[in-house]
Amino acid sequence: MIEIVKDVFGYALRPSGRYLFVIGAGLFLMMDLAVLAPLFGAIAIFLLACYLAATYVELIQRSATRDLDAPAFADISNLMADVISPAFQLALVYLLAFGAYFWALYTESLPSIGVYALYVVGAFYFPMAMLAVVILGQLSAASPHIVLPSLWRGGKVYLCCVGMLVGLKLIEIQLSAVLDGIFILGSVISSFVAMYALMTSARLLGVIYRERSEELGWL
Repeated sequence: MIEIVKDVFGYALRPSGRYLFVIGAGLFLMMDLAVLAPLFGAIAIFLLACYLAATYVELIQRSATRDLDAPAFADISNLMADVISPAFQLALVYLLAFGAYFWALYTESLPSIGVYALYVVGAFYFPMAMLAVVILGQLSAASPHIVLPSLWRGGKVYLCCVGMLVGLKLIEIQLSAVLDGIFILGSVISSFVAMYALMTSARLLGVIYRERSEELGWL
């Protein structure tokens, strides 16, 4: 497990990953600044978010196939297939996992413990669902009949990885809140934090498959 932790949390800082790390942080910063332009800013945010989502998916794919190096860029030879489609899949899987949580949060239809329970369910469901979609190459792989048995087969490795994903997200949220009031520099640092979290979480998902591929039995 120690080797997995070193692998995952050092991924973005390796020589092969630093270029993507810096470029990605720049894209996050551009998204942050794009809100200043109402119309063109919205278009820019959409395209940048799609590209970052495509990068996330490609990093999962590379990590799952035991590739030690991060790509310099995500492949965008085909805008629809390489950028829009992965972003669409990511958004739908995220909505499937956390839709009930956000509904309960904003409608205040459940007590706090119920809202937290829905978040926990989403936090366990999303990584395996996203991994299944990436590995099997189809959105239907996020369905419960594939994901739920896989949660059990993931074993302790999956539990540890989910814990690390949640911890990473909480740290990112806390740092962003602290840096929010710092003019310009706060946005720059937050962008690097966001890109580090993206690369690290993608690596974690790939490691889950790398370590438990035989038990999962998807291919």
